[in-house]
Amino acid sequence: MRAERLDWIPQRLLAIDAPLKLDAPPELRAAVRAAADRLASLT
Repeated sequence: MRAERLDWIPQRLLAIDAPLKLDAPPELRAAVRAAADRLASLT
């Protein structure tokens, strides 16, 4: 997947009903982790 901005990718990844592996870039891993933290705080 290519993107100029990483902030929308975590939401798109949530729509994929399959195991995922994020290899790079580290900024994407951080964005996904932040999105997961936000979701977890909603419970």
